[in-house]
Amino acid sequence: MIKGKKLAYSPDGSVIFLSNYSEVAVWNIRKSLWNISRVRKSYARCPGVLLGISLDNHTFMTLQGTRTIAVWNLLSGKKLSIKDISSETYELHQRAIISVNKNNLSFTVTDIFGKFSFPEFQIPLKPTEASFENWGIAPNNKIVSVAVGGSAGGFDWANGYSFDLISGKIIYNFKASDWINPAPFFFSKHGFLISGGTGYYHIYDLESGKHYSEVELTSKSGYKSPEGGWVVDVHPTNKYLFAYDSDMPEFCIQIVEIDLSGSIKEVAILPESDKVLDIEFHPDGNHLACLLRNGAIHIWDINKRKIVRQCE
Repeated sequence: MIKGKKLAYSPDGSVIFLSNYSEVAVWNIRKSLWNISRVRKSYARCPGVLLGISLDNHTFMTLQGTRTIAVWNLLSGKKLSIKDISSETYELHQRAIISVNKNNLSFTVTDIFGKFSFPEFQIPLKPTEASFENWGIAPNNKIVSVAVGGSAGGFDWANGYSFDLISGKIIYNFKASDWINPAPFFFSKHGFLISGGTGYYHIYDLESGKHYSEVELTSKSGYKSPEGGWVVDVHPTNKYLFAYDSDMPEFCIQIVEIDLSGSIKEVAILPESDKVLDIEFHPDGNHLACLLRNGAIHIWDINKRKIVRQCE
């Protein structure tokens, strides 16, 4: 997962995860198990942050500290041994650990199964000029991207670099954000890398770095949310459908249709009761999970414009 990402679905969409700084909470959201009149409690709470979810929907892994890996049964929450799982059930971006060296702005990527080895990656800046902000491996398992930030002349700034995993060389730069928590977001199925902030999103070709467009996203009243670049998702089947946070002056999620020239068309507004910290489209494309500041997770039916699940 991208560092700092909080929500994730299992590949089949039957389970939703909330990854906080020290704990992963897990809910089974299969319709047959759900009484919509009740708020559903999590069936497992596991220490660490979410590292990866298996392709076969049987297990998931958490990371405690920088190196301690734990494996859990996805359906029961029971702790397992790493010997119980196979590297074949985890893609590289779901099983690799990124370790950063703040002293020289370099980082390493470690495959926990030891099947692949990678060179050291170097940011072409001085440690006094910038610091690491966010990082992640793209779902195509070919690219690792990082966002770095700093201050100069009284202004905060951030920039991003995408590296080839095999050679360790920089493929392209991307604009990040001039606010807190700049991050790259990957949408490998659509071939996108998206970064943003201050109400703007930059859309790049994931592999080449070609800049498609800069999309300006604002709230209903025209306000550009300063944290808009941190909460964004793209529909799993329709690459032109975006959902994004619009937390001022009212709390809501806006869903818009874009084209790669940068124009947008409003599709739906989902009003919320508190600040939105993360969102995630369900694999079926018909539902959207929304994490609120108060800790609640609302799952919206996009077509009906109503909340159909609640988790806490």
